[in-house]
Amino acid sequence: MVARVALRELLARYLGTDEPVELRYSAAGKPSLDSASPVGLHFSLAHAGGVALLAFGRFDVGVDVERVRPVTHAARIAERVFPARTRAVLATVGPDEWWQAFFAAWTQREALVKAVGGVLLATRDPLDFVWPPPSGVRRFVEDPGTAAARDWTIAHLPTESDLTAALVAAGPIERLRLSSFRPS
Repeated sequence: MVARVALRELLARYLGTDEPVELRYSAAGKPSLDSASPVGLHFSLAHAGGVALLAFGRFDVGVDVERVRPVTHAARIAERVFPARTRAVLATVGPDEWWQAFFAAWTQREALVKAVGGVLLATRDPLDFVWPPPSGVRRFVEDPGTAAARDWTIAHLPTESDLTAALVAAGPIERLRLSSFRPS
């Protein structure tokens, strides 16, 4: 609830209004501004274990944050959720880093699903996954050189040691600004 209140307050600041910001939700649960709001502002919200992550941008954007921890049936989950190329990368990761890599792949996948407003198992994953993830913003062009080419931005965000977080945007992001705050 605190994260949703913060989201509405930050959206009001971006929109330059003191009025309450109304949200609508897609069938998949993706929030967006109501039809009376100006277009061009996209956002995403994620939370895990008392930590919230909010993203705002000019393109469809998705974020996810997770606590890194052992999960029962992780291999089966990976088989169902990750594309073959992501599973191939995970297969090269040693046991000391495997859970960190698994959740880095998971947060990237969830952020993609949120960016496109999809459903986890039904959303096609065109993105590559790199371990260890490079710092900063990484651009990925899907189907380069074709009429269907699409720019993506992927960023694995700095977090506390037991967390991992990712941002995916459906367009090129030149600059990423990170801010943190603790509610009083």
